[in-house]
Amino acid sequence: MGLYESILNFYIMSCIKKFRVYKLYAYYYIYMETY
Repeated sequence: MGLYESILNFYIMSCIKKFRVYKLYAYYYIYMETY
């Protein structure tokens, strides 16, 4: 159970990191489109 929870936690954290990177790219794209 502990191993499963740690794997699930790692997966969630990696998804959050990917989402942050995508959000950063989205902000950069909007910034470039505005100016």
